[in-house]
Amino acid sequence: MKLVPLIGAGLLAWYLFTKKSVESINYYFRSFSLDFDGITPVIKITLAVQNISNRQFNITGFTGVLYAGDKVLGNVSQFNPVVIMPTNETFYTINVRLSPIALVSDIVSKITQGTGLSYNLRIIGTMNAEGLLIPVSLNFVI
Repeated sequence: MKLVPLIGAGLLAWYLFTKKSVESINYYFRSFSLDFDGITPVIKITLAVQNISNRQFNITGFTGVLYAGDKVLGNVSQFNPVVIMPTNETFYTINVRLSPIALVSDIVSKITQGTGLSYNLRIIGTMNAEGLLIPVSLNFVI
């Protein structure tokens, strides 16, 4: 029975160490390309993910939503694992499956309002790194 508190303390220390290390992950938008899955447009966004810590991280998944203003334009996901080595940078491509109806509706709205076709896009999502969920927020203009 004396082992239970010791195991609990060890697990808490591991969790806090991993959480602090995961906070040292930095990411930024690198590039994007357009593809199609049947009639569904898919934007492939490449993120540069930097690890400034002294330990490697396994990213096992990413999910989120793409917004243009307050309108949902699509679903963001990637479930291919990637390893980020210590003090290194790697590229991680996420897939954005656009909703054709939402996209057409938004384009028609922009044309009728005369605001042009520039988009302020925002991805709000969650990345799973080492079993910890990291909130991700990316903003970019196309």
